Amino acid sequence: MFRYLHHKCDREQAGTDQYFVQYKHYPVRPSQWITRIQLLETNDKLLCVAQKEIILLTSDGDYLFTINTAPSLPLTDCCYCSKFKYYVTASIDSTMKVWSEQGTLLHTFNSHSKAVTSVLMHPQSEIIMISASLDKS
Repeated sequence: MFRYLHHKCDREQAGTDQYFVQYKHYPVRPSQWITRIQLLETNDKLLCVAQKEIILLTSDGDYLFTINTAPSLPLTDCCYCSKFKYYVTASIDSTMKVWSEQGTLLHTFNSHSKAVTSVLMHPQSEIIMISASLDKS
């Protein structure tokens, strides 16, 4: 059975005060539900976060690849560093992990004491990650 990822775009119609919404369905087969979707800065790829998977699709809905993060605890967030071509995941197990585009675990950060709820790359320096955690840091 397919689970569907819904991509929603809002666009303004020229010369009117009316708006319309377009929906596009992307059939994917994750083993868990997708909990977060991010359009990468190049606007040509969708980064999907499931509990134990990172799924990358083209903006046209074509499947590119999956990185399986099992056996770690469920993921809460993920971001992509385009300069160095790696993914950073945040997890309930209080870790942040760096993954190559091929799915190889490169490094684990253990700086939080509780679940990491969000992670992103610094907008001016892609060697700096910003994270939020339930440990209030």
